[in-house]
Formats: sequence, structure tokens, C-alpha cells
Amino acid sequence: MVGLNVGYEFPGELDGLRLAAHAVQGIVDAYDTNDVLANSTGFDMLGGSAVYLANDWEVMSEYYHFNNQDRSGNTGSHKSQAGYLQVGKAFKSMTPFVRLERALLNQQDNYFRDQETGRAYSRESAGLNYNLNQKASLKFELLSSKFEADPTRGTGSFTSVLAQYAIRF
Repeated sequence: MVGLNVGYEFPGELDGLRLAAHAVQGIVDAYDTNDVLANSTGFDMLGGSAVYLANDWEVMSEYYHFNNQDRSGNTGSHKSQAGYLQVGKAFKSMTPFVRLERALLNQQDNYFRDQETGRAYSRESAGLNYNLNQKASLKFELLSSKFEADPTRGTGSFTSVLAQYAIRF
């Protein structure tokens, strides 16, 4: 696989803003339990990101567009997309945030179909990040996930409550 990420960080009035483009291209082979090639996918992803981290704001977003090719069958190319937007505002040592995610993953694409989590979903979350000091933080998050209908996996939705202790180096 070959990947590329090119970005630009703005100076002056737009200090804190970074825009980037990314791409990955390669071949992904999947094997069955007997180590026999089950399928092969030409993986092709393009995307971009925008991040603003200044003036106590955290605004982050990424977008991915997939155009994968079935190299082991005759199903052709399959387009999928995914992305997220997260916005947070710092108040001293606390940063509340909200995040929206969406993935439209084509189930005819071997690459996504073979993954346990490779199906279309939407997700909303809200949380709070609390900085204990410069090197450690606690994060609490309420997450709501909805998976689109799939003939082999059904539908589903769930709500999660998450907690994380993070250490920075």
C-alpha cells in the first residue's frame, strides 16, 4: 500500500487552522480459515481533513471517499464514504464536545463486507474531557449508534457510556 498526507497550517489571523488531503492505494487480500485466498480488493481512498485548535475551540473533521475494485470476482467497483465532525469548547480544564459520524459502506465491496464493523452506521456523541494536569486527562462520553439494515447482519442500535483515562507523553 502507498499513502500520502499533505497539509497546510495557516499563519496569522487563521493561526490554528490546518487543512489536509490524504490518499491511500493498494491491494487488500482476505484469506479464509484454511489460509486460502478468499478475495482480493483494489483499495482506493481519497479524503481530506480540517482542524481548528485555537481560542479555546477544538473543531475537527475528516472525510473519506472509497472507490474499491473487486479483483477476485466480477462485481466491479464499489463506492463508499465516511466522515465525522467534532466540536468542543474549552473552559479552563474542562472541554465539553459533540461529535457526528456517518459511514455509508457498500456491502457489495469485499473489503467492507468481510469486516465485523464494516457496515453503514450513524453515530452521535456528547462528552466531557477533563485535564487533570498537562500530562493526564479523563474523558466521559455518551454515544448513540445506529446501524443500517443488512441482510446478513440485521439492524441494530445501542447506546454506550464510555470513560477513558489518557496519559500524554
